[in-house]
Amino acid sequence: MGPAAQLNALGIDVRAELPVGQGLQDHPIALVTLALTDDATVRTPDARHTNVCVRYTGGGADGNDMLLTSLNQNVLSMAGADAGSGAFGVWVNQTYSRGAVTLSSADPTTQPDVAERMLSDDRDLSRLRDGVRTLIELAEHADTAAITAKPPAQSNEALFAALDDDAALDAHLLATAGDAQHGTSTCRMGAPGDPDTVVDPSCRVLGLDNLRVIDASIFPAVPRANTNLTAIMAGELMADRLD
Repeated sequence: MGPAAQLNALGIDVRAELPVGQGLQDHPIALVTLALTDDATVRTPDARHTNVCVRYTGGGADGNDMLLTSLNQNVLSMAGADAGSGAFGVWVNQTYSRGAVTLSSADPTTQPDVAERMLSDDRDLSRLRDGVRTLIELAEHADTAAITAKPPAQSNEALFAALDDDAALDAHLLATAGDAQHGTSTCRMGAPGDPDTVVDPSCRVLGLDNLRVIDASIFPAVPRANTNLTAIMAGELMADRLD
């Protein structure tokens, strides 16, 4: 049963079967864990989890499509990393892969099924592969060695075992890459006649009266940046128009 049929079953009149939930995008991220020295370890849980971000061009169609970042244990501990760990991370800022969010029930308390399908497009996978090899160069640099308690190869054995073989590294990334918590594009904005469109340029849901969606789900694609400012801009613009 599609989204429109499920809503109709709940007594909500929906006159179009829209591609709601299709087109999900996020920024896939890979990490190289660093065992930090005591002096380099954060001292408080209130410390920023992301310390430095560097954007660069890695081969995407529009350039400026990749991002390097350094992270501390506050975010890594959520993934089960040891206390005192840090990391270098790389994510694909301009992504081509798309996934989907689908309803598993008409019961609103039932969690949906989420299939991000990150790295399903080889353009994303190949750039993340190159980005991870750049992370290794940074992790093995003398300046990094000054703040780490052991070589990165000891903290990333599976990654280093796959590093010199493209197929093995791809398999490792497909198994271990995370998302940047920047999910977008499941209610895409577009021309009403476009089969991928859910909301029109005024954020009105096609085929349903008096309903607008104004959040990151309406982005046609995930931005080449964190999503918060873009989402705020969309909300403030529509608030002015509807005032």
